[in-house]
Amino acid sequence: MTFTAIWAVVKGFLDEKTRGKIKILGSNFIPTLETYWDRANIPSFMGGDCECEGGCINSNIGPWNDYEIHGTGIRPKGQAEESKTEEVKEEESKAGEDEEVKQHEEGDQNKPESA
Repeated sequence: MTFTAIWAVVKGFLDEKTRGKIKILGSNFIPTLETYWDRANIPSFMGGDCECEGGCINSNIGPWNDYEIHGTGIRPKGQAEESKTEEVKEEESKAGEDEEVKQHEEGDQNKPESA
């Protein structure tokens, strides 16, 4: 059974909105991919120019590596601590103080009561 025959059956089960989101491309798919990504970011095995070390599939390259989580937010990697807003610095300071109080209280609970 060919893909066309299978698709003819499957699309009947899909909502019209869902079917509208699916685009079946033939062998000339590179121009469509290039509307979303630069050719330099399309793997070479798909007709693009990307040649990641170890192969594109095995690389961990992506926007998820450009940011780091800190305190209560996200910032670009390598951004200096000084560039934090005063609000973020205040929240982190308060969180640290709360942790100190919690540790102090837990320490008091662990002390044996005197008779």
